[in-house]
Amino acid sequence: MKKNVKIILIVVGVLIGLVLLDTLQARILKHSPIISWKEELSDDDSWVDRGILMDTYYCTREQDIVTVSWKFKGNKFTCPIDNIKIKKFVDYDFSVTVDSNTKYEKIFAFNYNDVNYYYGNTDFELSLTENKYKHTIEVALTNELVTFDNILTKAKDIATSYDGGSKLYQYDNFNIIVCDTIDGNNDIIIGDAEMQINNYCK
Repeated sequence: MKKNVKIILIVVGVLIGLVLLDTLQARILKHSPIISWKEELSDDDSWVDRGILMDTYYCTREQDIVTVSWKFKGNKFTCPIDNIKIKKFVDYDFSVTVDSNTKYEKIFAFNYNDVNYYYGNTDFELSLTENKYKHTIEVALTNELVTFDNILTKAKDIATSYDGGSKLYQYDNFNIIVCDTIDGNNDIIIGDAEMQINNYCK
């Protein structure tokens, strides 16, 4: 019995040692972790190697120069504007990712120009696409590839609430709620086509 416990402890110790060594290699030697898997980013030529404790981001510039950043798990990171192949959107379309088991819940996404943007669904993401370019709405707005007002002009229909002026902008497969309440709520919520104003602006 003691022999089995000793073997288990040795195996656990070896595994912990490998994970720590792998993380130190990424952190100190500046290499991708050996135990990792590749994930493409919204930019076609940028990617991230997902490690167990640390992620390695490879951001491609317009001159095809790749810069590398190392981030511990849980740290959100987006390739900055001067590090990704990027251009302003002109004749763009929308791409929606939503899980079939999504729930209607107000999830904070990002802040832009002192306005909080939320997703109205769990497991939801809105991207803008044009030719080979595809970027999330966060990347598109924060890097000034398009204005939010321009996105609103593409709505198929608009409904107004009696809470002070909140509006529901309806598209083919998603909706955008722009809050404008009497008490000063100016949140913006983006969700699937079934999402309604309801209590989102309260």
